[in-house]
Amino acid sequence: MNYFIALICFIVSVLQWFEKGIPLNNAYLWNVDRRSDGDWSKAYRQSANVFFMLALANLTYGLSRSLQVNALKVVGIGLMALIIIYAFASHGKLSR
Repeated sequence: MNYFIALICFIVSVLQWFEKGIPLNNAYLWNVDRRSDGDWSKAYRQSANVFFMLALANLTYGLSRSLQVNALKVVGIGLMALIIIYAFASHGKLSR
């Protein structure tokens, strides 16, 4: 299951990197009135980075379950913490 989630996150990351579809980002989703007149490249980039890191975290967690190595589980948890920190820290850069 983790491998499937990692694959989906990686596909979404690639699509966001090439700015295909809507940016899966709060800055875009909540600004209904300014969607058409903004440059959303920063939102696409942030979403691509977050989904790529989610893919890596799910991949490491899946590998830890398959290989029965608990150290990889710790790496996956650390990646999740970094994702949360990055998402909150980079959100302020989008609103400026």
